[in-house]
This record gives sequence, structure tokens and C-alpha cells, in this order.
Amino acid sequence: MNFPLDGACNDIEGMQATDLSCPLAVGVYCASVQDQKWGWKIHHWLFEDNETVGKLRSKDQAFKSFEEWAQELKGFNQKDFMSCLKDEKAYNIIRGQAALGEKAGVQGTPAIYINGKLFVGAQHLPYLEAAYKQILSTQGK
Repeated sequence: MNFPLDGACNDIEGMQATDLSCPLAVGVYCASVQDQKWGWKIHHWLFEDNETVGKLRSKDQAFKSFEEWAQELKGFNQKDFMSCLKDEKAYNIIRGQAALGEKAGVQGTPAIYINGKLFVGAQHLPYLEAAYKQILSTQGK
């Protein structure tokens, strides 16, 4: 789920629409619509390419960067992706995810919930794997 720290997609009190995290979250969502692997690829690109992402100053610049990123991918439908980026339905989905996060008590990112229990802050993979194995064992798998 997305929880952009941007008032354009998140109604949490005090949140202002001054950030690019809303259109960036929509970009991740729109890539995921085609396939989860594309969503994760764009997610990783956003966090790994700090130089490019750090220079973005507007939604239009973000979309241009997405377009350039998408051109490099084989098998990715750039036309559908760009259409999704401009579709208000995609923004409403992100707003809905942020609203669910607010209802659950999320106050920032990252926030990880496992079986309704909040794990505050970033978590080490072995800890998350242990929680996942515990869930599987209680489900009889």
C-alpha cells in the first residue's frame, strides 16, 4: 500500500500538497497494474536513483522521467502506463490507500503491519521472515 507524505493524495491533518510523493506513488501503482514486477522495478528505481529523483520539481518532470524510464524496458506497455499516470482513478486509488493507512494509525513511512500489528520503522529482513514463517505455521502450512 502507498502512503505518500503529500497532501495531494493524503488527507492526514497538517499534510500539505507540496511534495512529489503523490505522483511518484501513482507511478508505482500504474507500473504495478501491468505486473507487480514493474511496480517493484519503478519503486527500486525511485529509491536508488537519488540524483534523478532529487532533481524533480514538478509532476510534469516526474512524468517525463517515468517516460524515459519506461522506454528502457522490454515488454512494458508505455502507452498504458502513461495513460494511467494521467487518470484520476489512479490518484483516487492512492488516496484510498492513504486513507486506509490513516485509519490504521500510520503516521509515517515505512510502516509495516503483519496480522494487524504495527512494526514501527524499517525492519530487518530476518525479523520479517520470522514473522512470515510464524503466520504460515499458524495457518497449518
